[in-house]
Amino acid sequence: MSCSGGPFSCPETRAAATARLHSLLTAFALYEPSIGYCQGLHDCAAPFLEVFDEDWKAFWCFRQLMCRVGCNFQEGMVSIQREMAKVAVLLSVIDPALSRHLRTVEAGDCRFCFQMLLLLFRREVPWQQLLVLWESLWAYEATTQCNLHVEVAVAMLQVHRKTLLQCREFGDVVMVRYQTGKQHASTADTSIA
Repeated sequence: MSCSGGPFSCPETRAAATARLHSLLTAFALYEPSIGYCQGLHDCAAPFLEVFDEDWKAFWCFRQLMCRVGCNFQEGMVSIQREMAKVAVLLSVIDPALSRHLRTVEAGDCRFCFQMLLLLFRREVPWQQLLVLWESLWAYEATTQCNLHVEVAVAMLQVHRKTLLQCREFGDVVMVRYQTGKQHASTADTSIA
């Protein structure tokens, strides 16, 4: 059986996949109490359960990812705030007109990119392409010490440039981000409710 959205989108495998995800996140919360469980961790963990049949492999890969980005989930979220600032600066260089417009509608600090950066584009990219994107980002960043994910975030804003330029207030900008993320998140809903 092949479901394009992964094991969470198939009715036949959803319950088992959700149970595996719950176990992985519980184990992680016990192993890393400084992070524990935060909203959004399930989005970052679920793809590893798709790749690995053995939960222990998925756990250690997820844990390694959290070694890199776990600070984004810690109190104060200072790291993710820095990432949003980098997106804003890069956007001002690459597309000054869009950057000016976003500042006009009080979105110039790019805080609307929070979910995109926190969840590593999990909801912006179709499930089938997500692992390719992650592997590419991590390989590039490991060899160059560059934050390619910031450039990817700006590129995603460029894809939606025309719509973003039509936004008249901050709420409109948020809705553009929400709608683009919602299109892909629905293909692999990983809620553990």
